[in-house]
Amino acid sequence: MIIYREQKRILRTADVLESPRTSDADARRELLIAFGELECGVADLLPPGYPAVANLRRAALEIGRAFVDPSRPLPDLRFDLPPSVEVGVPEGYAYYGLFPETYVDATEKFFADARPRKCTVIGIRSIGTSLSAAVAGALLEQGVEVESFTVRPTGHPFHRITHLGQPVDPGAFHLVVDEGPGLSGSSLGSVAEALHSAGVPDSHVIFFPSWQADPATLSSPMARDHFRRHRSYVGNFDLGFDPWIDLSAGQWRAFLGSPEIAVHPQHERRKFLSPDRKVLAKFAGFGSRGRQAFDRARILHEAGFTPSPLNLSRGFLFTEFVPGCPMWGQHPAGVPAPHLATYLNYIRNNFRSPIPVPWNALAEMLSTNLDEALHIDASPLLRVRPLIEDAPTHHLDGRMLPHEWIKTPSGILKADAVDHADDHFFPGPQDIAWDVAATIVEFALPDDFLRFFDTATRRRVPFYLIAYSVFRLAYCRMAESSAPAEAERFRALARRYETVIRASPLLRISSD
Repeated sequence: MIIYREQKRILRTADVLESPRTSDADARRELLIAFGELECGVADLLPPGYPAVANLRRAALEIGRAFVDPSRPLPDLRFDLPPSVEVGVPEGYAYYGLFPETYVDATEKFFADARPRKCTVIGIRSIGTSLSAAVAGALLEQGVEVESFTVRPTGHPFHRITHLGQPVDPGAFHLVVDEGPGLSGSSLGSVAEALHSAGVPDSHVIFFPSWQADPATLSSPMARDHFRRHRSYVGNFDLGFDPWIDLSAGQWRAFLGSPEIAVHPQHERRKFLSPDRKVLAKFAGFGSRGRQAFDRARILHEAGFTPSPLNLSRGFLFTEFVPGCPMWGQHPAGVPAPHLATYLNYIRNNFRSPIPVPWNALAEMLSTNLDEALHIDASPLLRVRPLIEDAPTHHLDGRMLPHEWIKTPSGILKADAVDHADDHFFPGPQDIAWDVAATIVEFALPDDFLRFFDTATRRRVPFYLIAYSVFRLAYCRMAESSAPAEAERFRALARRYETVIRASPLLRISSD
């Protein structure tokens, strides 16, 4: 089933090559990440071994070395490149608080164990491009002879295949670097399989993932096999939040007294509460992504909808923590409908997006998920395309869940409101009718709620009631299998969304 959406953006070459040349740790981290995006975009355009690709890799390793040792000068970044390239989003840097410093620590642990003389560092594109530069830089600082290149595994996400594209030295250690493993582990596994086929012994293939996975939980048989055969090194990095209270991975539920709320721990942003319980720090993304989150938080706060933003540092958005109770469970009164409508209309009026409705992606999500989850044919439903794809789009809230509305002494505030419109799940930039439909579904509101919205939005809401519920049903089905401790909570939610879908007049008509 489909829950993720494809994300691409245009990266201006000059924005990267003309980055400030400073020894500041945050600036060098941002350069490492941005240059990795540029290198990845170029490498995806050109064949392996092409001079531009090799030149960028050499520069990336020098940037990685200067990242490890800020006293080192940065390399010359004059290249003959296209003015812009299309790139994806490195999810760990954008959503999950992945710091490349953890890979430097992992490399130092590996070096202490193996004392290698020669290593080949293989980065898995996209995020593995910059992560592998950090690993290679740390090895170079230890005097290790380093070769490095990047690869792009292809094929089904659970059955990746990797072509190395160049000869390898079986006598060298081969360090395979990526953010994963994901549900399958097949990207890392496919590189190990290619190295095995090239004659590299198991003892010389080393994984550098972002977390230590239990091989038995990986859905790819090939990945399960390779994760059992090869060593993995995972590093640590002190984020500087000791003695703050860690609320990540759903730990905020116990703190707020709401253990019944379903969360997928791996999809939760890192978040910390100050010891005096006055400041909340939540990972919002490095670079421009974090700055956009801060700006949105400021606008929403000034309008009276969210807590006050205080600072942005190291990718974390610091906001005022306002004590209160989630509007969930023991709070049946919920959020007043006029307040919800005022918030949604504010989003519509202030966060317009230039991106058109992504109809093809929306239609594929609906068709695939309805068929796989409920064996329903979506094609009659998709006849409303002219009504939907001509609508304006907005940077939505994208998270209209009751527990994210907090009843406080100063009123009702919305939490987690700044970045879900730009994450890797649906909906992305979308018609405001998506959030209106989500609010109706999540708060079980009557049709009378639509009186707060314009006629055009009201006409599109019936379609989005299905679209939202289908996406959430697919998400819950995925979470049932990948977050076992949360399975029963997600099963209960899935039943709710299925009920909404089957009750839709549009689908009753389309099923006849």
